Amino acid sequence: MKRTILSLSFLCLLVACGRAPKVDLEQTASAVADRALSYTDPRHYAGTVYTQALAELYKTTGGEPWLVRTGAVLDRFQSGEWQGYGSFISYKVGGTAAPEMVRYGFEAYRTMALAAADSMFTHQPRNADGIMLPPWPAAIEKNGVFMDPVFAVTPYLLYAGIVAENQDWIDYAAWMTLQTFSDLADTTSGLAHQARGINRMLPGQLTDDCWSRGNGWGAMALGALMRDLPRDNRYYGKVCDLARRYFAAVLKYQDEEGLWHQEMTWPESFTEISGSALLLYGLGSGIESGVLPAAWRKPFEKGIAGLLRYIDARGNVANTCSGCLAYKDGSKAAYASHAYFCNEQHAFGPALLALGQALRLGIRSVRSELGAAMKEITPACVVFCAEDRKADIAWENDRAAYRIYSRQVKHKVSSGVDYWAKRVDYPILRRWYAKDAAGGSYHEDEGEGCDFYAVGKHRGIGGIGLWVADSLVVPEPYERFAIDYCTPDSLRFTVVYPAIEMPQDSVVLTETISMKQGSYYYRACVTARTASGRGVTLAAGLTAFGAPEIRRSEAHASLNLIETVESIGEKVGSSLVAEMACFRGFATFGSDELVLLDLPAGGSAQFFAGAAWSRDSRFDPFYRRWVRITNEATFDKLAR
Repeated sequence: MKRTILSLSFLCLLVACGRAPKVDLEQTASAVADRALSYTDPRHYAGTVYTQALAELYKTTGGEPWLVRTGAVLDRFQSGEWQGYGSFISYKVGGTAAPEMVRYGFEAYRTMALAAADSMFTHQPRNADGIMLPPWPAAIEKNGVFMDPVFAVTPYLLYAGIVAENQDWIDYAAWMTLQTFSDLADTTSGLAHQARGINRMLPGQLTDDCWSRGNGWGAMALGALMRDLPRDNRYYGKVCDLARRYFAAVLKYQDEEGLWHQEMTWPESFTEISGSALLLYGLGSGIESGVLPAAWRKPFEKGIAGLLRYIDARGNVANTCSGCLAYKDGSKAAYASHAYFCNEQHAFGPALLALGQALRLGIRSVRSELGAAMKEITPACVVFCAEDRKADIAWENDRAAYRIYSRQVKHKVSSGVDYWAKRVDYPILRRWYAKDAAGGSYHEDEGEGCDFYAVGKHRGIGGIGLWVADSLVVPEPYERFAIDYCTPDSLRFTVVYPAIEMPQDSVVLTETISMKQGSYYYRACVTARTASGRGVTLAAGLTAFGAPEIRRSEAHASLNLIETVESIGEKVGSSLVAEMACFRGFATFGSDELVLLDLPAGGSAQFFAGAAWSRDSRFDPFYRRWVRITNEATFDKLAR
């Protein structure tokens, strides 16, 4: 203990003396880019920011790894294998990286990039003032506007306009940014609100926020214009004037770490990394172009050092909120109350843009404590046997937590899988067990989630049994277990269930369960040892507690349930996806919906099972997002 205290004191002394370790920015960016592959979908708009950052890092460094990473994404759009989804036509071809790479000399993307630019300029809906919007009738009718579209439109049309020599596209990119900032200006702070007339807002009504990522989207657009808008463009002077006023206001709210908070004017709200990184990117772009004062390089460097405290050596990026458009009633308090996560997919692109912009300014390394701010909240896979809690086996990752019970409580339960509904990404199992042991309750949600799921004698989320003569026969709770491994990124353990004794056979099921970060599913591989030497029909189930919506897909060997759990008034979704080679069909037994699998002698049967709930703010709206995940889930995709 004494040695730890001395070490910490020495580190604090080093930091105070400006001698914190030097962090290599390109090496850190490389770790972030690789980590993003597990969490970021390049077809999603957050993924387009990631790909844009890859393209800019290639341009900045000239490094082959950055070119390979960029091409690995854009080539799939170019070939037609991928088409982006979302509200803006630029997303369909992977976003701004496409015209940027054409600008950098990669002509293979020209046709794709310019066709999307022409389609967006011609067909993207606009409000009454001419600002582009998603194809949302209510927003268009209310003459809505929000800050987010400028990142999807401004850099894309600017770079497409430059390579196509299309002045209309270039002018529109600048005009739309200026008009959006004018419409959303917060005259008190000099910052910007996120939205007007969007979602629940009335026509003409502004959200009351100064949300960091909303402001970051604006900073991203201004950064592109300051750096690359032709100096003879008729809007150039207005862009520069706006940028100087705006970033002067931004710097007033920079905190001691050099970063900004979820609600920028409320320092008591949490430090938000995606917004901070985008603000740094815009600030650095302005310094690079000479539009912003060279003296602002010092707060920029301070911000990069602060940013690195929320990125660790493995590329994890902390403290990023999920989607947040006109959140709740649009108040500052509503935005400040939004949950944040590590490795939320909005985190990676902005972090890479900020690090890349530092490299553009010639900053190769910065003294900082890499990951220092996230040591207590870093997501990790966890599995253990809770010996002091009747030998439950509990496991979790950053998305979900599960457990199975031991024979000590076989009078109340069998071998079903219980679901613990967490809504934070850091580990909670040991803490919840400790709270229970201290007389508290993990059945009440105090901000991290709760255990409301009562599995009882049912299958729960992926519990197994045998299908015999149109009946479900289940094993008692596990008899033996072994943890094969548990790393921060993945876990695996094996359980052996007591023999299921039947008139003409005895069957011992062994199940190996594994899970990795970034997925709501765990993977199960089941083998059987039978006295007869014959194979069996395995049943893996999901439990229904009321009147669920049930979706079955023979094409995907998948079963999905969504229902409202009355005790908490929340929706819960459960999903089971089986390996096609062993899929046999579906069945229902009491409250359990089942997937039937052939389990041959000497072979195995595999499936994925998982769950989510609507109080997890990563699902907003829950139904649409969970259905999208489960609709796209196949065994092969989940197994990658």
